[in-house]
Amino acid sequence: MVRARWVPDEKVVAKVRKLCASLPGVEERTAWGHPVWRAGGRHFAAYEPKQGQDYLFFLVESEMLAALARTGPRFRDGGYSKGDTGWIGLRLDAATDWGGEVKDLLQRSFTLVTGMKPARPRTRKR
Repeated sequence: MVRARWVPDEKVVAKVRKLCASLPGVEERTAWGHPVWRAGGRHFAAYEPKQGQDYLFFLVESEMLAALARTGPRFRDGGYSKGDTGWIGLRLDAATDWGGEVKDLLQRSFTLVTGMKPARPRTRKR
């Protein structure tokens, strides 16, 4: 039996790209057959399937990982924890909050790997 190869949804990849565009020094790569986003040479986000569902994974502090994993089936432990950080996956579906929850988790993960807080948009003085 031959398994069908997973193909990333380009609409999802485009949404992640757009959110990552505001973060300095982010690069997109392919690793293990799926898109990943890196900063400072370290992965901070990955888009991949798990058990027939699409997930976006983030690197978070172990306390955050445990708290999110307890919130219900939208989140799943990524299984790659080391020390005080680990990966958590958010199931992507029609209810995904791209401008709030996903953006916040991307920024949190970015900050964790780089130590830099994302730059705030500048407002012009009149």
